Amino acid sequence: MKPKRLLASAMFGLTVLCLLPPAGAAATEFAAGGYPAAITGAGEGSHVFSFDEGKVSVTCSTASFSGEISKVTSELSLSPTYSSCTMNGLAVSVSNNGCTYKIHSGEEVSENKLKGKLDLACPAEKVLVLKSALTECEVQIAAQSGLSSVEYEDKPEPEPAKILMSMPVSGIKYNKTKDAGFLCPLNGTGTKTDGKYSGKTSMVASHGEETTALQDGTISITVPSEVKFGAVNEEKSFLISNSGSTQWRIGFPVVLAGTGKFKPTELCLDKDTKGGFSCKEEVVCEAPGVNDLKINFTYGVVLVTLRC
Repeated sequence: MKPKRLLASAMFGLTVLCLLPPAGAAATEFAAGGYPAAITGAGEGSHVFSFDEGKVSVTCSTASFSGEISKVTSELSLSPTYSSCTMNGLAVSVSNNGCTYKIHSGEEVSENKLKGKLDLACPAEKVLVLKSALTECEVQIAAQSGLSSVEYEDKPEPEPAKILMSMPVSGIKYNKTKDAGFLCPLNGTGTKTDGKYSGKTSMVASHGEETTALQDGTISITVPSEVKFGAVNEEKSFLISNSGSTQWRIGFPVVLAGTGKFKPTELCLDKDTKGGFSCKEEVVCEAPGVNDLKINFTYGVVLVTLRC
């Protein structure tokens, strides 16, 4: 019997987040417990841009991020918002002008930790702008891709679980477009590539009015594609297993409409399961025919055909 395999892996902050073990640095994806899932992030501490070999810093005491995913994906687009920002003590504003950070889920580097890359995506002729309202002092950051790096850490407890995202990004290309000299700490104008960005963000997700599960990693759920019964009232059991290390939970199984009648008798319901764990599900045939058994789990659904 050929097993039916469903792969689902996830991204930034929600109710449950876990990652694969460092076995071959497998590529990962973001997945939520319900779609569409709204992703929100709150900065933990200051977020900092630095320019001119680190001599000029724009420090924002408040940073927040928002986005949405409609399915399992390897990329997450986040719209940033910054406030209470200063450039070496000079008050400045940071305007995203429609630019977003495109976060790539990346690869696992150690237990519960992954590393990916970041793109800055902007609408045509738009850039991210950092500027002062008091004097001619401005830096612009245009769209660019493949910036390193973004790091993710699994935080499953306390519930709801979340992802802690760190952004030690370097090699940012920027353009110093205005430097009045007086009060402005920039060292002249022009384009440079030594820009850096740092900051930590706690990411969570919601579906409707409820917080839901989110993961950055890989789940590999395996069930048999079909279970055959030899007679009415016969009971059969099969295993539901996860070959990844991700924490997940199985919901109530549902027998879909078909030509037969089947009844689940032993359930994996609400059991928290981790990689390498197998859970036994039992079903009894009450009338001959064929039906599908729908098994919900934290990040998706699998179907098992019941034939009696």
